[in-house]
Amino acid sequence: MVDAAYILAFSTVMLNTDLHNPSVKYKMTKEQFVNQNRGINEGENFPKEFLEHLYDTIEEDEIVDNNILPGAFKRGWLGMQFTKNSSPVKYKNSWVLLDRNGVYCFKAQEVCIINIFIKILFDYLIYFKIGI
Repeated sequence: MVDAAYILAFSTVMLNTDLHNPSVKYKMTKEQFVNQNRGINEGENFPKEFLEHLYDTIEEDEIVDNNILPGAFKRGWLGMQFTKNSSPVKYKNSWVLLDRNGVYCFKAQEVCIINIFIKILFDYLIYFKIGI
């Protein structure tokens, strides 16, 4: 169920790194990506066409912060103060995206990409009518 989407999301982020990082000498093939994701949907396979399409999409368009929530008109680090009851003030930096729907705060840029990508992946699975 939901585990399948998280596993596939992380697999896709790893594919993105593999295909677009110049330090990786031997790039993952489409067949390897499909095989790597066998049985992750509660023992069932996602349709091969779906995984191949996902591979092709990542291969032609790298996942980067700028194409995650492209409508965000502000993004960057924001220092925030936190207090609990009468305890001292704590300061934390959060990676923040601001768009017309609201403010999104994350511990780090990478966490932002993964969390938003998981939401996009859920939408993608629904679009393809794939049960998870």
